Amino acid sequence: MDAPSFYSLVLFCTVATATPGPNNLMLMASGLNYGFKKTFKHILGITFGFTFMMGLVGLGIGPLIQSNLYIKYGLVSLSLLMVTYLAFRIATATPLKENNSESKPIGFFTAAFFQWVNPKAWAVGLTTVSVYSKSGTLKEALIIAIVFGSVTLPVTVIWTLAGQKLRRLLQSPTAFRFFNITMALLMVSSVVFGLMY
Repeated sequence: MDAPSFYSLVLFCTVATATPGPNNLMLMASGLNYGFKKTFKHILGITFGFTFMMGLVGLGIGPLIQSNLYIKYGLVSLSLLMVTYLAFRIATATPLKENNSESKPIGFFTAAFFQWVNPKAWAVGLTTVSVYSKSGTLKEALIIAIVFGSVTLPVTVIWTLAGQKLRRLLQSPTAFRFFNITMALLMVSSVVFGLMY
């Protein structure tokens, strides 16, 4: 990969990971409800899961999966089930001071697994392969994975901190509930929109 392609990849990766999508909406809601420290496993799960996925997509697994209709529609079904479950958790989450054992932030493994059924992640991965992966070599796949991992971590931290800062503006339980329901609906909408196009 030459220097212009590399810098273009970094720019694309930054824009793709920083724009609103299921991951960032979930992190903002988690930052608001649980704070940064309790959301950190979620951040690490997204970063690891997405980086690992991008590495495999860079090796050619993405187009292979997309070409198999059974796997493709299986992932679509899992995506809808997973996002419905996660949206429900967001919508019913309670503020940090009211949290009990039944209300917990999303963990590392759930966040990592979600990348495989996240339509935005697949769209980004397939675009990356078609534009930036010329040879499909291990070296190229590692470059793609490292770039995405390096950008994803700080971006997810920023979205989480933004959600945490919103706590100052949303003081009442009604405001918290309204925010959580809005984030859940936006997350579902972003997935449905991603599956349609």
